[in-house]
Amino acid sequence: MASFADLDKWVRNINEDLGEWLFKQINERIKRQGRLPINQQRLEDRTIKEYRLGSPELPKERLITWLQSPTTTPFVGYSILVQYLRTSRHSLKKKGSPLKETEAVATKGYERLQRARRNISFRALLEEAWNYMEEDGERTVEKNPKCLELLERLGVHWERPFDRQLLACLSFVPQPAIGWGLKMVREALPEVRRVHAPYRRRYLNPWADLENDPLVSDELKDLPPEDQRKIIAGGFRVLSKKREKQIFSAMGIDKKAGILRQGIWRLILPPLVDYLAFLQGGPSVKPSRDRACREASLILNARYPDLWPHSPRRVKYSVTRG
Repeated sequence: MASFADLDKWVRNINEDLGEWLFKQINERIKRQGRLPINQQRLEDRTIKEYRLGSPELPKERLITWLQSPTTTPFVGYSILVQYLRTSRHSLKKKGSPLKETEAVATKGYERLQRARRNISFRALLEEAWNYMEEDGERTVEKNPKCLELLERLGVHWERPFDRQLLACLSFVPQPAIGWGLKMVREALPEVRRVHAPYRRRYLNPWADLENDPLVSDELKDLPPEDQRKIIAGGFRVLSKKREKQIFSAMGIDKKAGILRQGIWRLILPPLVDYLAFLQGGPSVKPSRDRACREASLILNARYPDLWPHSPRRVKYSVTRG
């Protein structure tokens, strides 16, 4: 099974044409976003050289390093899965509701909450998300006769040789993140806020009597009452609505939209369509975006028939809006 380290190995071993294509795509994204730390390079004399947004002079080594970040990797589905794991504190290896885990931690007090957060290694989350994506790819591509037959049929008409692993990664859809995201924004967070609100009001009240309070543990008794109230109230803190909106907006999750209308498709589909257009030929060949959209829809339908009905028009709509 591949590990997260394989992402670095894969990026370093991509062929020259694909490397140029990726470099162009990343630079285009830099231009659109208008900000990115890789636009700076610290030189040997300790000075910093800045590049214009999307500059072709940007060192490829910087791009390779940047591609390893889960927020910038071309494997967008993987990036979303990492955000899901970081935000939910929920392991893909364990069964159970992320909501129940969140409640259990939150009601044990602020110190327990902080300890639980520190114990989660970001590197471990990257590894878990990468392994999950690889396992999903193996199950739905390498062991999916319909998908393999489709890629073989499409590959006959592609001018460039295609990388099956790259196609599997670019067409990966993080179903757990979609399901969790919709559950959280539609049901879980509003309910947790409703349950926790009276407790937060009580412990944020400067006149609250904490004598014999069951949540004042032995470790808290030596602290001033003000600190006791602050720590206990922090244990009932829930993701703020502002932060919630930022996270789910970045993941393309909208609580009012159905599965096919989720903005997550506008994150996943553009890199896949770009790569399929890249496979159509060399620099002198003008690729057909309509054909790439149709092929992207067919691949998603073969991999996730229960999630994506074949619809080239919806692919085109998502890519255009992205």
